[in-house]
Amino acid sequence: MMFVYPLFLWALTAISIPIIIHLFNFRRSKKVYFTNVHF
Repeated sequence: MMFVYPLFLWALTAISIPIIIHLFNFRRSKKVYFTNVHF
């Protein structure tokens, strides 16, 4: 089976890799609670 737009496939993987890395970095973030914040 031949993919119609191989450039689109490469662009989709190139865009999705930073998004996946960004989502995995959000899972490891820790919450910092600020108790003395006064707005």
